This record gives sequence, C-alpha cells and structure tokens, in this order.
Amino acid sequence: GDLFFDFKFMTFNNGPMSFNFEIAPKVAFPSLSQHFFLRLGFSDLAILKSRDENVLARNTELAQNQNALYGNVVSPLVGIQFSNVKIGNTALTIDANYLLSGLITGDYQAMSLRANASVPFAELEKVKLVFNLGARDTLLLLKGGGVENHISAILGFGVENVIR
Repeated sequence: GDLFFDFKFMTFNNGPMSFNFEIAPKVAFPSLSQHFFLRLGFSDLAILKSRDENVLARNTELAQNQNALYGNVVSPLVGIQFSNVKIGNTALTIDANYLLSGLITGDYQAMSLRANASVPFAELEKVKLVFNLGARDTLLLLKGGGVENHISAILGFGVENVIR
C-alpha cells in the first residue's frame, strides 16, 4: 500500500496553506502484470484556515470570488498504479486516482495524478539508497466552471531493502 502526506509551506499570491493526505492499499493482478495494481483508499485535501479574522475573511472572499473550494475535500478513492517499472537503474511509479466524493456532493469532480522516479545513488551490503523525484497533482473540476490545481513536487531520499 501507499501512504502519502504533503504540506504546502510556500504559497503563491498569499493564498491559504494546505495539506494533502492519502492512504491507499493496493491489489495486485500477477496474471496481468507484476507492475499493475488497483488502488482503493482514502484522500483528504485540506485548505488550512487561519485564526486571524482578517486573513480568514480575505481567503474566504478570495475563494468565493474565484468559485473555489475552501475547507476539506475528504473522499474515498479508486485508482490504478504502475509501480516499479524499470528504465535502466531508475524505477518509475505512476498512479491515477478518482476521488469518489464528487459523485456524492455534486459540487466538483476530482482526480489525483502522481509520477515518481527512484534513482539509486549508493548500494550497501543490505540496503540501497535512492533519490526520489516526481510530481503529484490533485485536480478539481468545479460545478460552477472553475478548475483548481493542487500540484506538489516530490523530492526525497529513501532506503530500499536489497536481497542478495
């Protein structure tokens, strides 16, 4: 399964802070492919509200003027993933998910997309050190005609087990 959490510590145009949390167990189909998975899980995209009344009023007004969502988008998700597809030494993971809460509320349709490359830079006796580079986007198509794009860069270091 996958567990993803990001926090936007830098915003553009003085917009509100936000975070995104996702947990999605995977179901494998070995007869189809060792790289193909079905993902079923939960996603939460939250726009953090300020305690400062002036900031809160400005952000709420900005969201209303732009026909934007403000608060939480909590949803079950269903998606597909191609995981650990090797291109040389690099392992590529791509997933696409549909957030089902838009079907219930009717205010928006939402999906998330992620592409991540793991590039090994050192291999020790029992572990491999990798550099992760990628991008993740949650796209909301609003009923009133607007579009929200919550994109994140993925930069990190990881450790993988090496079985010899």
